[in-house]
Amino acid sequence: MADSGRWFKLWCAAVHDPDLDNLDIADFGRWAKLGTHIKEHGTNGVITLSEPSRSILAMMQIDTFFNLIECIKKFPNVTVSLETNTSVSYTIIYENWHKYQGDFSTHRVQKFRAKNKQNETPKKRGEEKRGEENKNKEKEEEKESVSSKQKKENTSLDFIAELKKNPAYTGIDIDRELSKMDAWFLTVS
Repeated sequence: MADSGRWFKLWCAAVHDPDLDNLDIADFGRWAKLGTHIKEHGTNGVITLSEPSRSILAMMQIDTFFNLIECIKKFPNVTVSLETNTSVSYTIIYENWHKYQGDFSTHRVQKFRAKNKQNETPKKRGEEKRGEENKNKEKEEEKESVSSKQKKENTSLDFIAELKKNPAYTGIDIDRELSKMDAWFLTVS
């Protein structure tokens, strides 16, 4: 069973590690590739390889299984041990795997998220926010339209009252003239 994490952590200190520094660049790359392979296919830094292991041979760019085992034996802090089964197989163990590859953040992150969740207001989806904004906007527009209608009515009535008081319109039946105007509008529209 593979480790649950999908990340092989290559620490920056690996570049300055005296044991890893003794490897040539090709073997350093193979060491890192073996680490990713163990992370994906092994368990807690341990994997068992048996002949022919073609996929890892291709990945490591090595021609034979024997040469693969010899190459891995050169890697620092990696143990290779022969297993006695019906087929020849080797167990490869990365030492200090848990120290360098362990995920120690899970509990800390869960605790942090739980704390922040208590302080957080529930988030609403965009549609819910827009729906509420639209409802609020409609209510405001409705209030404005009602108040503007009232203002227009008051303003129109005030205007007509001023016309009736105006001496320039003395003798003119304002109400009758407005009725004529209304009738004319009905025929035009």
